[in-house]
Amino acid sequence: MLFGMFFGAGNLIFPVFLGQASGKNVIPALIGFLVSGVGLPLLGVAAIGLSRTDGVFSLAKKVGRPYAFFFTIALYLCMGPLFATPRLATISYEIGLSTFIPQRHAKLALLVFSVAFFVVAWLLARRPGRIMTYVGKVLTPAFLVALALLLAFAIIFPLGTLTRTWWRPRTGTPRWLRGSPMGT
Repeated sequence: MLFGMFFGAGNLIFPVFLGQASGKNVIPALIGFLVSGVGLPLLGVAAIGLSRTDGVFSLAKKVGRPYAFFFTIALYLCMGPLFATPRLATISYEIGLSTFIPQRHAKLALLVFSVAFFVVAWLLARRPGRIMTYVGKVLTPAFLVALALLLAFAIIFPLGTLTRTWWRPRTGTPRWLRGSPMGT
């Protein structure tokens, strides 16, 4: 279940892009991705598990009740309407359909796709008891098949060599900050 919740399209597409962009620096890039994309979410799950709390509010309440309200509301706003939810439809559209839609129809196509995307999401979420079935028995195997296909294609048809990096950061930029312009 946790694998199905944490593993999404970004985890399938971004590592390939990161590997291609890093060139011969693939090992430091991989370490950075594993720390930020795997380690931090795992620490969050471990914090909830080790603290023996019911969730984020109970965990944050140990600092103070006002902080718990602020933190929980800010966290859910960031995970939902402020950042994650708008990106769900746009990323799916950009990756799946945008190359097939003429530029003059792009805005209308994005609107239609977004409405359809969220209607399907709403229909699937109407029965919360079945979310475990959808995620655990349908989406997770689909993700694993997609991951296996991605790995096979990456090994059989590599995008480039490990000797050349196609993106170079500005000189003088500290190493820890070099990934920021690329969204990493």
